[in-house]
Amino acid sequence: MGNTKITIKEGQIFAVPIGHKFAIGLMARYYDDEILAYFLNRLYDNLPSASKIEFEKRNIIYIVKASALGLKKGVWPILGNWGNWNRDEWNVPPFFKKDLIDHTKYKIFYDVHLKFIKQEAINESEDFSTYPADGVAGYGFVEKRLLRLLEKFE
Repeated sequence: MGNTKITIKEGQIFAVPIGHKFAIGLMARYYDDEILAYFLNRLYDNLPSASKIEFEKRNIIYIVKASALGLKKGVWPILGNWGNWNRDEWNVPPFFKKDLIDHTKYKIFYDVHLKFIKQEAINESEDFSTYPADGVAGYGFVEKRLLRLLEKFE
């Protein structure tokens, strides 16, 4: 990689190698070496041009807070800026956490800089299945999770 500095910013589209194909992510937030990424529900045979990719919420398969290390090391290539980027449309969602001791389920809230704001116990009748899992994933974990999620789209 050498001394090439990689610029990471919100609204960028990037690729995650999955075998010989690529998953595509949208960087919704970047702060303090963490990203919030939304990933599309398909694999690409080749690296697409950023201008050819359209993100729609109905096509998102995975939302994750993750380390920016895959981007910084150049393992996840940045394809360019998404021309339709609008920060207000790609918010920081509530995340889900289950206490390992008492099994209480929580909704976790973060601000636009991905800093913890608060947690609220989830009502037993509330559907928490749409909330992404809380925590900061390493880039290897993200790759393995995308592989499992996208296998059915092959």
